[in-house]
Amino acid sequence: MAPHALHETLDKIIPWFAFGYGAVMVFVLQILMDSPAFAKLANERIPEPHRSRFFSHLPLAWICLFVGSAWILQGLWLDA
Repeated sequence: MAPHALHETLDKIIPWFAFGYGAVMVFVLQILMDSPAFAKLANERIPEPHRSRFFSHLPLAWICLFVGSAWILQGLWLDA
């Protein structure tokens, strides 16, 4: 595989990974924070160091969601 072909392949795959990570994490974290039943379940089943680390990923998830979607839209716009 030529280096430019690898670059093009990665340029098409990486935005989807960023967008997917952001979408899944925002969805899960918003459900855990907004739903009292799920928040109680998370407090009971996830030990504290892991729970606080998991919830600290929310800003990164929002950034990945916006950057990934902008990157995907840019790629669609430039291909047209």
